[in-house]
Amino acid sequence: MKRLFVFTCFGALLAPLANAETSMPLDEFSIVSRDTAGNFVGSHKIFKRKAAGMKQVIYCEEKYWVRPYTVAWTQTEVENKRIVRVEYSAGKGWRPICANPQTQVTLNDFGIKQDASEVMYFGGFNGASEGVFDSMKRGFSTPKADEKPAGSYHTN
Repeated sequence: MKRLFVFTCFGALLAPLANAETSMPLDEFSIVSRDTAGNFVGSHKIFKRKAAGMKQVIYCEEKYWVRPYTVAWTQTEVENKRIVRVEYSAGKGWRPICANPQTQVTLNDFGIKQDASEVMYFGGFNGASEGVFDSMKRGFSTPKADEKPAGSYHTN
C-alpha cells in the first residue's frame, strides 16, 4: 500500500514534466536570413529580456533586445540579396512574424555612424564618430609618456 502511494505521488509530480513540451513553449525569436528560394542561410537570436550589451528595439510593434552586431548583420544580409525576417519558434518549426526588420532598426538607432560591413569586420563598433581608419591609426600609434594606451583601464 505504501508503495502504491509513493508511486502515485511520484507520478503526480512527474506528470507536468511529461507535458512540459506542450504546455511550456520554448519561445525563441531570431532574425533569419533566407535565399530567394526560401532556403535557410543564417540567423541571429534576439531576446525578449534585457541583457548586457543589448539595446531595446521594436520590430513590428513588438519589443526585443538586440546587439549592434545583429543589426549590422541584418543590413549586410539584405545587401547580399537575402530575405531577412523576424521568426518565431515554439519547438515546432520557424514561423515568420515580421518582415523587413532592416527598415525598422538601423545602426543609426544605436548611435553608430559606421558602415554595417565595418561593424561586422571589427565585431562591434569603435564609437559613433570614429571611423575605421582613425581606429587603425590610433591602434598603431605609440602613446606619449604621460598618456595611457588606448583600451587601458589600469589605474595607478
